[in-house]
Amino acid sequence: MLEAETGFTRNEPIQLAVTEAVEKAIHALVIEGVSDNLWAVSDEDSEAVNDLLTNYYEEKNIVGETKRYDRLYRDRRGKGTISLAAGTSIIDGDLPASRPEIFGRIGYKRYLNPYLNLNASINQFNLKNEGVLNEAFTSIDFNAEFTILP
Repeated sequence: MLEAETGFTRNEPIQLAVTEAVEKAIHALVIEGVSDNLWAVSDEDSEAVNDLLTNYYEEKNIVGETKRYDRLYRDRRGKGTISLAAGTSIIDGDLPASRPEIFGRIGYKRYLNPYLNLNASINQFNLKNEGVLNEAFTSIDFNAEFTILP
């Protein structure tokens, strides 16, 4: 079996990126000036200018909602969440004949702002080795969590 792959990549020159950024800034400056009545528009061009203004502000809203890494941000997160988890726990140690046992968690998380939340949870799990160990453990956790990219 033989597999081959080829490709070609070319980055745009820095001058092209700078030129496009300057042109976009001038375009925005003129449109904002027209919007703020710093420049007057003739009556015959008013419909075209209104279309430009509409498109400009729609694009500006989309850019305002787009966060890092081109993620479109929609604020859908509530202020509080409840979490439930279930699973198994098993000892991975020196004792023989370990058996899977039940694990469970219930928790609550309260968002103070998009970056910071406080949460609490109660965890219950059992550990079992036939004839040696059969113990139940419970823990209560309180945490503060900081989200870098909400």
